[in-house]
Amino acid sequence: MTEDILVPKLKSRFVEWEIPIKWPNEVFPKKDGQEYIRVEIFPADASFSGIGTLKEKSSGLIRVTVFIPRFTGSARAGQLAGDALDLLKGWGDGGLQCYAGKVYPGPQQPIWLQRNVDVKYKYNQCVEVL
Repeated sequence: MTEDILVPKLKSRFVEWEIPIKWPNEVFPKKDGQEYIRVEIFPADASFSGIGTLKEKSSGLIRVTVFIPRFTGSARAGQLAGDALDLLKGWGDGGLQCYAGKVYPGPQQPIWLQRNVDVKYKYNQCVEVL
Protein backbone atom coordinates (compact mmCIF):
# COMPACT_ATOMS: atom_id res chain seq x y z
CA MET A 1 0.00 0.00 0.00
CA THR A 2 1.45 3.33 -1.07
CA GLU A 3 0.17 5.08 2.07
CA ASP A 4 2.38 2.85 4.25
CA ILE A 5 5.41 4.08 2.32
CA LEU A 6 4.44 7.74 1.99
CA VAL A 7 3.49 8.43 5.61
CA PRO A 8 7.01 7.82 7.03
CA LYS A 9 8.48 10.05 4.30
CA LEU A 10 5.99 12.80 5.12
CA LYS A 11 6.64 12.43 8.85
CA SER A 12 10.34 13.02 8.24
CA ARG A 13 9.46 16.13 6.22
CA PHE A 14 7.23 17.57 8.99
CA VAL A 15 9.53 16.49 11.85
CA GLU A 16 10.38 20.05 12.92
CA TRP A 17 6.77 21.25 13.06
CA GLU A 18 5.67 21.98 16.59
CA ILE A 19 1.95 21.88 15.85
CA PRO A 20 0.22 18.53 16.54
CA ILE A 21 -0.29 16.41 13.41
CA LYS A 22 -2.99 13.80 12.83
CA TRP A 23 -1.57 11.06 10.59
CA PRO A 24 -3.61 8.44 8.69
CA ASN A 25 -4.56 5.34 10.71
CA GLU A 26 -3.09 6.65 13.98
CA VAL A 27 -4.82 7.62 17.20
CA PHE A 28 -4.82 11.37 17.69
CA PRO A 29 -5.62 12.80 21.13
CA LYS A 30 -7.22 16.06 19.96
CA LYS A 31 -7.75 18.71 22.63
CA ASP A 32 -10.55 21.27 22.51
CA GLY A 33 -9.37 24.62 21.21
CA GLN A 34 -5.95 23.34 20.10
CA GLU A 35 -4.78 24.08 16.57
CA TYR A 36 -3.59 21.08 14.58
CA ILE A 37 -3.10 19.76 11.07
CA ARG A 38 -4.37 16.57 9.45
CA VAL A 39 -2.46 14.79 6.69
CA GLU A 40 -4.35 12.57 4.25
CA ILE A 41 -3.26 10.65 1.15
CA PHE A 42 -5.66 10.09 -1.74
CA PRO A 43 -4.23 7.70 -4.34
CA ALA A 44 -5.66 8.34 -7.81
CA ASP A 45 -4.32 5.25 -9.50
CA ALA A 46 -1.72 2.56 -9.23
CA SER A 47 -0.03 0.31 -11.73
CA PHE A 48 2.74 -2.24 -11.66
CA SER A 49 5.89 -2.30 -13.72
CA GLY A 50 9.25 -3.99 -13.84
CA ILE A 51 10.89 -7.10 -15.16
CA GLY A 52 10.58 -10.13 -12.92
CA THR A 53 9.44 -8.32 -9.81
CA LEU A 54 6.34 -6.16 -9.82
CA LYS A 55 6.90 -2.66 -8.49
CA GLU A 56 4.18 -0.17 -7.72
CA LYS A 57 3.80 3.15 -9.50
CA SER A 58 1.08 5.46 -8.26
CA SER A 59 -0.07 9.03 -8.24
CA GLY A 60 -2.57 11.02 -6.28
CA LEU A 61 -3.04 13.85 -3.87
CA ILE A 62 -1.57 14.70 -0.48
CA ARG A 63 -3.93 16.90 1.52
CA VAL A 64 -2.79 18.85 4.56
CA THR A 65 -5.72 20.41 6.42
CA VAL A 66 -5.03 23.19 8.91
CA PHE A 67 -7.49 23.60 11.79
CA ILE A 68 -7.39 26.81 13.83
CA PRO A 69 -9.96 27.69 16.51
CA ARG A 70 -12.46 30.17 15.04
CA PHE A 71 -12.12 33.81 15.96
CA THR A 72 -8.39 33.51 16.72
CA GLY A 73 -7.40 35.09 13.42
CA SER A 74 -7.24 33.78 9.88
CA ALA A 75 -3.62 34.91 9.43
CA ARG A 76 -2.35 31.91 11.42
CA ALA A 77 -4.33 29.46 9.25
CA GLY A 78 -3.00 31.10 6.09
CA GLN A 79 0.55 31.06 7.39
CA LEU A 80 0.47 27.36 8.32
CA ALA A 81 -1.18 26.42 5.02
CA GLY A 82 1.40 28.42 3.05
CA ASP A 83 4.24 26.85 5.02
CA ALA A 84 2.87 23.34 4.34
CA LEU A 85 2.57 24.12 0.63
CA ASP A 86 6.14 25.46 0.52
CA LEU A 87 7.38 22.37 2.38
CA LEU A 88 5.84 19.92 -0.10
CA LYS A 89 5.75 21.45 -3.59
CA GLY A 90 8.73 20.32 -5.62
CA TRP A 91 9.98 18.04 -2.81
CA GLY A 92 11.08 14.49 -3.49
CA ASP A 93 12.31 11.58 -1.39
CA GLY A 94 13.39 8.35 -3.07
CA GLY A 95 10.54 7.28 -5.33
CA LEU A 96 8.21 10.05 -4.11
CA GLN A 97 7.95 13.30 -6.07
CA CYS A 98 5.57 16.13 -5.12
CA TYR A 99 4.41 18.73 -7.63
CA ALA A 100 2.42 21.94 -7.74
CA GLY A 101 -0.25 22.52 -5.17
CA LYS A 102 -2.84 24.99 -4.00
CA VAL A 103 -4.33 26.41 -0.81
CA TYR A 104 -8.07 26.96 -0.44
CA PRO A 105 -10.56 27.49 2.40
CA GLY A 106 -12.41 24.57 3.88
CA PRO A 107 -16.11 24.48 4.75
CA GLN A 108 -17.31 26.99 7.29
CA GLN A 109 -17.59 25.39 10.71
CA PRO A 110 -18.76 26.77 14.05
CA ILE A 111 -15.60 25.77 15.94
CA TRP A 112 -12.74 25.59 13.40
CA LEU A 113 -11.31 27.81 10.70
CA GLN A 114 -9.99 25.43 8.07
CA ARG A 115 -7.49 25.77 5.22
CA ASN A 116 -6.72 22.91 2.84
CA VAL A 117 -3.45 22.34 1.01
CA ASP A 118 -3.54 19.92 -1.92
CA VAL A 119 -0.30 18.76 -3.53
CA LYS A 120 -0.12 16.25 -6.37
CA TYR A 121 2.34 13.39 -6.03
CA LYS A 122 3.79 10.51 -8.02
CA TYR A 123 5.42 7.50 -6.43
CA ASN A 124 7.62 4.95 -8.19
CA GLN A 125 8.74 2.04 -6.04
CA CYS A 126 11.38 1.08 -8.63
CA VAL A 127 13.38 4.17 -7.68
CA GLU A 128 13.45 3.03 -4.02
CA VAL A 129 15.27 -0.18 -4.95
CA LEU A 130 18.04 1.43 -7.01
